[in-house]
Amino acid sequence: WDPDYDAGNFLNGDYETVDSLGVLHTIGPAADLDKMNALFDFYRKRGFYTDATYHEEIMHHYHKTNSLIYDYSGKEDYNAKYIMADMNIGSKINLITGLRFEKNKTTYRSFKGMQNTLPHYNAAGSDSISIHTRNNSYSLPSLFLKYEPNDWLILRYASTNTLTRPDYADIIPLYNYLGNSGEVIYRNRFLEPGVSKNQDYVVAFNNKKLGLLSLSYFTKNIDGMIFSSGKRYIVEGTANSLYGLPHYTDKKFINDFKLNNPYAVKLEGFEIDYQTRFWYLPGMLSGLVFNTNYTRTTSQVKYPRTTIDYVINWVPSFSIVTVNLDSFYVDRLIDQPSDIFNYSLGYDYKGFSARFSMLYMSDVFKTTNFWPELRETTDSYRRYDLSMKQKLPVVKGLEIYLNMSNLTEAIDVTRLRGYNQSDPNFNNALLEEISDLYYYRLFYQIKRFFPNHPLTPPDDITIDERLDMIPRNSRAKVLEEHYGKTLDIGFRYSF
Repeated sequence: WDPDYDAGNFLNGDYETVDSLGVLHTIGPAADLDKMNALFDFYRKRGFYTDATYHEEIMHHYHKTNSLIYDYSGKEDYNAKYIMADMNIGSKINLITGLRFEKNKTTYRSFKGMQNTLPHYNAAGSDSISIHTRNNSYSLPSLFLKYEPNDWLILRYASTNTLTRPDYADIIPLYNYLGNSGEVIYRNRFLEPGVSKNQDYVVAFNNKKLGLLSLSYFTKNIDGMIFSSGKRYIVEGTANSLYGLPHYTDKKFINDFKLNNPYAVKLEGFEIDYQTRFWYLPGMLSGLVFNTNYTRTTSQVKYPRTTIDYVINWVPSFSIVTVNLDSFYVDRLIDQPSDIFNYSLGYDYKGFSARFSMLYMSDVFKTTNFWPELRETTDSYRRYDLSMKQKLPVVKGLEIYLNMSNLTEAIDVTRLRGYNQSDPNFNNALLEEISDLYYYRLFYQIKRFFPNHPLTPPDDITIDERLDMIPRNSRAKVLEEHYGKTLDIGFRYSF
């Protein structure tokens, strides 16, 4: 009890007291009572505030748990050494071989835990520190062989081994159990780098008038590429042994499980490259230059796909067992166009040089997904560029240049494989044919539980085949990127 207490001084921020240790405490700034009463009156007269059943209906704040659990820090020690030999065998053969040793150690610090009942309001339960150290090492041999039987023919062979390391965010030791939904936000800290074995075969012809013509064939065999197999059920007793999770996550679901693909990825293709200068043409035509390149790539990837299924047991007692059905679907390698074609037509004369070029890429498979209709590909892409430069005689090394990019203002469009019925370009006549897919699903679901049902099967057309019936311009757009046309002009000086 303080007999000198004065409410007026307290509300004005002037109230002070001394505790038993002699420490002076001052109460900070206080609210203006008149303004607070006016604010209270404002809220009380408006139903939007008085009828609210939950504070977030009238107040916004950032999600405390989600803003924390994806934060991480780490340290990476990356060491490598190699041994290499470069030797000529006679006058026509050159051999380069070597062995690279890599050692990688990563230590990441993240968060783990169980989400509380108000995760948006506080991160308690999800804020325990989690630290994990990974070690891996690889030996990567390589071989390069060149054979020149004469001055117009070159034969090359290369064999290399390369790594595809997992994304940092995929290997942090994060897990967060969402109790209400029975799901676990999870990152697989046990992922390993993918290993690719590459082989290249090249035949090159070189002639004064012909120029340089190269024909190449290449292959890649990739083990352990990282993909998502979708949702995964944690079978009882496997939470810790398979996933490094606590026991209370048994019989729960990982919402996006990434793994090293157990199936090897195979890619192969060929490339044709041609470069020439028309020096033998008369007059100013001798300055013409032409380059072109075409690459064709084919690939086959078995993407892992996990389906959650339920087995009903009737004996010895009724029970329902949840199981993971691990399978795969086949598609192209992600981020890999089937066709790339480009050419460049140029002209060089004294100090002047110009190039007009075109780049074409066929559609690219961009995003995998459990559902076929949600897998994404891009539209084919074609762009044109122009560049010119002229050396200036006033100062040696000085030149003026002009670069014009994307002359036709080509755009990048990414689409789902599924259609967009509201698109005005969609052909409604396809709807009936495509919608047979639902009958297809219905048939097998009914036959599964009622084998003797008289329902007759539809035509045996796969989901992928039905989706391929949809014209590209009627598929749902995911992203449309406009780069516009750019113009760059300036001076450049070379020392």
